[in-house]
Amino acid sequence: MQCKRCGAPLSSEGYLCKQCGMMMDSDQIIEQKKYQDLTGSNKKTEFVSEKYGGKQQIFIGREEKEASLKGIVILFIILILLILIIAFGLFLMK
Repeated sequence: MQCKRCGAPLSSEGYLCKQCGMMMDSDQIIEQKKYQDLTGSNKKTEFVSEKYGGKQQIFIGREEKEASLKGIVILFIILILLILIIAFGLFLMK
């Protein structure tokens, strides 16, 4: 196989052109997988969506950020309430 951008021969390992850095298209990756199966190569090339599960990984990260933000907001509210309770208690003691 050859790179579609620069025409350099593509390696049987990985999915990037070593000359220009262009990623192979899906047809080239499928062809490379077939070649690896025929030669018995133990290195597996996979689509990024196969490796990371597609868009699901993006949403998991977003949910974790939202959960941590909610936790920080709750802690901040509790801190303010404690300060108000202490201030009110000191006010009553005078």
